[in-house]
Amino acid sequence: SNIYLFFAGIILTTLLVSSLYPAILLASFDPNKVLKDKKLKLGKNAWLRKSLVVSQFIISMVLIASTLIVKSQMNYVKNKDLGFDTGAVLKLEINNTQIRNNLESFKKKLEQSPFVNSVTLMTGEPGGFHDATLLNKEGHEQDYRVRIAVADEDYLNTFGIQVVAGRNFSADVESERGNTAIINQTALKLMGLTEEEVLEAKFNLPSFGFPNLRIVGVAKDYHFTSLKNEIEPLIIMNAEARWRCGIKVNSQNLVASMQSVVSIWEEFTTDFPMQYTFLDDSMARLYETENKQGRVFTAFSGISIFLACMGVFGLVAHSTRQRQKEFGIRKVLGAKLHQIFRLVSKEFISLLIISTLVAIPLTWYIMKLWLNEFVYHIRLAENWFLFAGSSLIAFSIAFVSIAMRTYKAAALNPAKSIRYE
Repeated sequence: SNIYLFFAGIILTTLLVSSLYPAILLASFDPNKVLKDKKLKLGKNAWLRKSLVVSQFIISMVLIASTLIVKSQMNYVKNKDLGFDTGAVLKLEINNTQIRNNLESFKKKLEQSPFVNSVTLMTGEPGGFHDATLLNKEGHEQDYRVRIAVADEDYLNTFGIQVVAGRNFSADVESERGNTAIINQTALKLMGLTEEEVLEAKFNLPSFGFPNLRIVGVAKDYHFTSLKNEIEPLIIMNAEARWRCGIKVNSQNLVASMQSVVSIWEEFTTDFPMQYTFLDDSMARLYETENKQGRVFTAFSGISIFLACMGVFGLVAHSTRQRQKEFGIRKVLGAKLHQIFRLVSKEFISLLIISTLVAIPLTWYIMKLWLNEFVYHIRLAENWFLFAGSSLIAFSIAFVSIAMRTYKAAALNPAKSIRYE
């Protein structure tokens, strides 16, 4: 929201100054001198006109570069390997007692569907809420703060999470339920143990009432929360308290897969409609604010480009009008159109260079603050071409405006130009 206010303030200030300047300039003229001279002498305060144009181009470059950087970061977020599979995974809320009292039967029925690849019962899925708790090793007083998820033996398989040491939960050993857990690599680092040591040790989760807990495996780190946060230590418990169902469906036929899941749901309950989301949609919602910011930057960029076009077009129009007679004389002496264009564009090149020198460090500072909200983000130094692209767009706008106005002035009959006052 602070970024919105910052850019909105800059644009409104520029608009206000741009609007007030012509009004103040016209109000300052002496009517008697104007009527006597029959023309307005607008040569004064050229620095203010140029300053406004520079300001408009700085805003344009900052907004264009910011828009490109935001889009680049969101593409990075979208394409980054999160350590688990987000495709074609359906999440169901177990929101009624009829399903909740028959969870295992419901799961088995789903697994029998030809459109379902895997099913897991869980609390604490990727992108969802993970409660915090304290874990301690038997015989040690030190507590480790970890996040917790509760799931069955199909959790890792459904989400495509890799085991790097030990094993997954076993479906064949009933005694494992409530007594075994899997930790991630970050939790292993927190404990300062080797993979072999952690698999031989016993742990306690006192707040959840799980003593003598055996760690049977170490899972590869995965981003179970937003990329704005570091991967935290995580423990996945094999226990009963599970309130969601994750279903890996056939991605080649989503319509039939959904129909199959709905049909099975309705076999168990018709009183409650099935509430579901796709995992990739829920992950995308973690960045809803940033996507909105991207759209706002795009809109502001369009406005600022329009203002910059009007500003430079007006400045070029004034410059060519003041030098109309000079152009006529030069044409009589054999000057070509491109030579006149080069002559006019010289004074604007310096303005554009000044705008670029101010806009690039300003954008760097603003976007560095924005990217710092993400623990995992693109590196600005590696995306220098985004800054170059914004400058190129601004230069193109300027030169198109210059070319249009210069052509109109230079194409005028030299005889008329020389008589121009």
